[in-house]
Amino acid sequence: MTYSYTGPLTYGQQQPTIYDGMAKKEPSSIPFGIGGLVLGAAAGGIAGSKVNPYVSKTGIATDTFSSKVLSKLPEADKKVYNQCDAILKAINKASTPEELQAVLTTNKEAADKVLGNANDFMQNVTEENLAANKKTLRNKFSTEISTVLQDTKNQIQACWNKESKTFEKADSVKQEMFDAIKNSTKGLKGKIIAKYAAISGLVTGAVAIVAHKLFANKNNV
Repeated sequence: MTYSYTGPLTYGQQQPTIYDGMAKKEPSSIPFGIGGLVLGAAAGGIAGSKVNPYVSKTGIATDTFSSKVLSKLPEADKKVYNQCDAILKAINKASTPEELQAVLTTNKEAADKVLGNANDFMQNVTEENLAANKKTLRNKFSTEISTVLQDTKNQIQACWNKESKTFEKADSVKQEMFDAIKNSTKGLKGKIIAKYAAISGLVTGAVAIVAHKLFANKNNV
């Protein structure tokens, strides 16, 4: 007995059609990623332009901007702040009363401001109570740094005009501080915009690539 077939026999899953020895290529996701990057960067730039890098929505100067203002002050005005920072970085390495004394002597202005007289304080520091004294000194110099930073924030806020969103010298603020505030604003807004644009662009570009791959794979199923 013979049987006739109206179509070709098929066995299992079919392989992709081959043309001239080459398999059909899927479209690249790169152009979509680039497009997403451009659109995301634009959106991020717009968002960044609306961010105030100087003062928060509640009118408080930001830590980043305040620290930058401090760095712009004349050396004499920021000496105590810098010395307090140096003491905090070195104090843990002091393993004897003599080494601790050397740290305070090297940063005498800050040590005397915080302790009154650093030499008098160190007279009764011994090997036995060294650890307790180091802990106390860390707390005292950390508090001084916080105090200086808060005072800087107060002066920044005093110069901030909420209506015009610009800095104007307050009578209670010295010219050196106001100059530091103005100098610290230079280029900061542009950096914020560039940062937001870069982050948004990268995220949007990555999402565009993933979305295109998922869409392409779905259509190929």
